[in-house]
Amino acid sequence: MSKSNLQVVRPEPAAAPSRDIATRWGGDPAILADGFVAVPVQFLAHYGSIKPFCLSVAEAMLVVQLMAFKWSAAAPFPGYKKLATRMGVSQTYVRKLARQLEGKGFMHRIARTGRTNAFDLQPLFKKVVAHAQAPAVQAMRLRSRRAKRPAA
Repeated sequence: MSKSNLQVVRPEPAAAPSRDIATRWGGDPAILADGFVAVPVQFLAHYGSIKPFCLSVAEAMLVVQLMAFKWSAAAPFPGYKKLATRMGVSQTYVRKLARQLEGKGFMHRIARTGRTNAFDLQPLFKKVVAHAQAPAVQAMRLRSRRAKRPAA
């Protein structure tokens, strides 16, 4: 056999694991048929400890539901009825949650005559950023990164 007849076969490199949203949620793309909501881990990890007032689980879920209607910098404006249906609660309860978020300084409701309210979440976004930049949170993040490093 001559050298020209030899064929070098190299193993295929292992494929990187798929990190797309559908795969992470079980693999069926049907789960994304109505879209998805991007939620920063900073919000998920710290909504219960934002100062001076923390968000309850129900208030945080209302924020996530509102974000499902936020497609730009503009304030989202779903109706209370739609939010209540999606959350499986009454409209009265959704209004109460909105009042609580507003009272804690996390949101401003903007009345729109003849239309649904708009929900300005900029105050919440600013508080999440401030919390993320707090020295204690940064120190915790640094400790976490150090703990994940392999031993030398």
